[in-house]
Amino acid sequence: MAVQVHALILAGGSGTRFWPWSRRMRPKQLLAIDGEATPLARTEARLEGWIPPERRWVLTRAELAPRISPELPSVSQERAILEPEGRDTAPALVLGALRILDEDPQAALLVLPSDHHIPDSAAFRSAVDRGIAALEAEDALYTFGVTPSGPATGYGYIERGESTAAEGISTVARFTEKPDLATAESYLRSGGHLWNSGIFLWRASTFLEELVRCSPEFEGGIEALEASLRSDPPGPSSPTGEEAFHALPRRSVDRALLERSARVRVVEAGFPWDDLGSWEAVARLRGGEVDGDGSLLDPAVFASDSRGLLVLRPDGDPGGRPIVLHGVEGLLVVETADALLVCPRERSEEVREVVARLREAGLDPFL
Repeated sequence: MAVQVHALILAGGSGTRFWPWSRRMRPKQLLAIDGEATPLARTEARLEGWIPPERRWVLTRAELAPRISPELPSVSQERAILEPEGRDTAPALVLGALRILDEDPQAALLVLPSDHHIPDSAAFRSAVDRGIAALEAEDALYTFGVTPSGPATGYGYIERGESTAAEGISTVARFTEKPDLATAESYLRSGGHLWNSGIFLWRASTFLEELVRCSPEFEGGIEALEASLRSDPPGPSSPTGEEAFHALPRRSVDRALLERSARVRVVEAGFPWDDLGSWEAVARLRGGEVDGDGSLLDPAVFASDSRGLLVLRPDGDPGGRPIVLHGVEGLLVVETADALLVCPRERSEEVREVVARLREAGLDPFL
């Protein structure tokens, strides 16, 4: 059966790993990391001439909507789905599926994180088109896996199972979350693992049915949210089904569904991809020059007798006060107008934990 694909752009994240550049009201998807356009705007641009505006949706936090809207000129206010609060990806996707099914009972969803870097739009569309063809032949849950370019420990991995009738598409043997370095290296050698991109394709109705089958505790919340949407349709600036949404379990779609379902298929994506999940990724994207001591330094940064530094002014202000480092190595230094982060480069993934402690200390104005 032919499918009609709706693009659902996920834009509600807070991007705490990028503090102090990323803040609650200016998260990663709204940062022009490459100095030209935001990842959110580039996500929409990949849909041009392919998925029409009337089938484009964005799901975000209600408080972020005024900032998200200018970045998505083709997405109407009526197609902005507002979460009452962040409850992880499974509740968010339930909300998105119910809203879109209300308009199109046969809808298929292409779920797109808004904070990724995918420079080859043609290769991206080609991979998704292969997934759409496979979905028309087999009603399954499709995720897109990226061929690893190195033993990354910050990504989830998908182990391919048996090949299906569709070229480049396999069943899934297992998912693994962020392995240690030795395990990631073994995955790279095996050739049987892909990075989990977090891009999904499925019929909205199938997603809901399989979620309830795999995690029955979602059933009551889904029924309550569906009833709430029918009795009290959301307005263009109000959250959707607030009370019923709170009843949904706080869980990721990976844990609630993908790791439990036998109906998951992985499409080998074939396009370059980066989830921009670390300051090291920002350095790669910005394309700065690494000096002879292995340091990457923004303008007006001076280092002497130092090695392996990553020093960034993410707001791109070369006219700020000079930063001078002497006799240090392996540091990440990030400066903004009101905050300064200094930590070992290899511990930059822990910044989100530091942000939680700042919140506990009552420093919300800086978050």
